[in-house]
Amino acid sequence: MYNLGRAGLTYWSPNINVVRDPRRGRLQRHQEKTLLWLLCAPTTVLMAFLATCADPRLLKGTIRGEWDLHGYIVSDCDSIQVMVDNHKWLGDTKEDVVAQVLKAGKHTIPEAAREGAVLLKNINESLPLDSAKFKNIAVIGPHANSTAAMVGNCAGVPCRYVTPLDGISSFGEVIYEMGCGEMACRNDSLFFPAMEAAKKADATLLLVGLDLSIEAESLDREDLLLPGYQTQLINQVAQVYRGPVILIIMSAGGRGIADVVFGKYNPKGRLPLTWYESSYVDMLPMTSMPLRPVDSFSYPGRTYKFYNGAAVYPFGYGLSYTEFGNELASPAEAYLEIKLNKHQQCHDLNHTSEGYSQRDKDGSEVVMVYSKPPDGVSGAHAKQVIGFERVFAAAGKSNKVRFSFNACKSLAIVDTTGYKVFPSDVHKITVGYGGLLFFVRVSFNH
Repeated sequence: MYNLGRAGLTYWSPNINVVRDPRRGRLQRHQEKTLLWLLCAPTTVLMAFLATCADPRLLKGTIRGEWDLHGYIVSDCDSIQVMVDNHKWLGDTKEDVVAQVLKAGKHTIPEAAREGAVLLKNINESLPLDSAKFKNIAVIGPHANSTAAMVGNCAGVPCRYVTPLDGISSFGEVIYEMGCGEMACRNDSLFFPAMEAAKKADATLLLVGLDLSIEAESLDREDLLLPGYQTQLINQVAQVYRGPVILIIMSAGGRGIADVVFGKYNPKGRLPLTWYESSYVDMLPMTSMPLRPVDSFSYPGRTYKFYNGAAVYPFGYGLSYTEFGNELASPAEAYLEIKLNKHQQCHDLNHTSEGYSQRDKDGSEVVMVYSKPPDGVSGAHAKQVIGFERVFAAAGKSNKVRFSFNACKSLAIVDTTGYKVFPSDVHKITVGYGGLLFFVRVSFNH
């Protein structure tokens, strides 16, 4: 829908698009596991005369309460503007409407940027940087001074941009070099000044990645590598640096990046998709639709549920400045005997785990719980997310998080013919990356 040239794809509802292939141009908008976010469209629930983006009963009551969503709620590209200019909702001013939607439960951009930051590696605990020690910062890369690239597509017009350069400048003196003439980084002509900046700085931040000229809804990628000479830029700068080098794959606002780098915010984001090795694109075509491995063609599976190969980083991965440990606070095994008759109801399973901080820093941990079907079930997924919860732990303290699962929903599988079935035998419930195991033995009788 192009709306007679007045807008792009403006009216769309929450959609659940499985990320089958990492080359897909809409990858930036979707995940392997939904719902991690939800979008409120510029529509009005006529019976209640409330705009959906400003309805606390919908956003807080239904979505966060009944649906138990712990992800983001954001507005469509011009939803808030539509409420003012078209709906003329309550006759409110622009400032009034913004206040209403924030009270109703929508996230602000800085909050979403900080919470969405994912820390992938922290060698020798180089991060966070101490602004008292690292006073001269080299900020290098095609995303170092990005503006429009930060908001992507289907976005409104921000009142102002805070670029990474702006955000980092508030913590010290900055030496800025592009390193690449454009996002495609077609040559190395700007490498030398970038390398000279890294030699002079106490620390170097490299901001690289993609924009809509590389990946978009109408533009798929051919590979999984950084564009053009960006990788060479990283390697060249890394050879001459004087202090720590921080590589940032751009995906957030400038202030959010700076807050994470300098420790004003403890990162707690998780990857919403698998980071495949670059060779993945040579293993199967984009036109292969099955999620399960296709053994006759040696195609690996797709998404964390069925992929059976090596990954750079798995779905759900993410580090923090706090090191967390987990302990199982409930028995490690449960038995579920189901009598097969038409009146049989599903059983709930309770599970409690305890997370604790092992360092002198407060932090939040996302406790992700997976179910794994019994061994030997043909065509079954490797695992699937059945619950997740963010739990806060003060430095050196512990906190408990409790999960309750419906066994028929959480332990069921969809077979190759599309039927949902509940296999008997031993199911495994894992917490995080598999460190904690909880066994559920299922049996049926007549």
